[in-house]
Amino acid sequence: MIVCFFLLSLFFLLFPRLNFIAIENKQSKGLNNWEWDVFIGQVQLEFREVSFVEKIVPENKGNLLRFRLRTGDEVTYEKLNNRLIRKVNTRGREVILQNVEMVSYEVTPHLLFINVEDMSGKIYEGVAIRYSEMEINT
Repeated sequence: MIVCFFLLSLFFLLFPRLNFIAIENKQSKGLNNWEWDVFIGQVQLEFREVSFVEKIVPENKGNLLRFRLRTGDEVTYEKLNNRLIRKVNTRGREVILQNVEMVSYEVTPHLLFINVEDMSGKIYEGVAIRYSEMEINT
């Protein structure tokens, strides 16, 4: 009786953990909606403080976006492997988005369009708006 109770309690202790692992593996192929929302919010705040934008397209890499803020700091967004990385003054590496297959940017004097495709093929589109013009180098 005690052995049966022990095995039954062991089963109920392990079953929720196994279920959580299976759910995590399904979602790990794409972006989370909250992750995308936080990313767009951060880009929107930074884009309003930009004095200069440079979009660079290296031959063997995806797009690279470089901002120069009014404070003089230089913020860079680049895709490394399947992650979108943010650097400030070419230091550090903050992972902004994970499971990214492709990223592209389109910059105008007032708008920044961001298109991201995750590993599962889902496409995310975002827009950052500013009210004053800025200098652009493409």
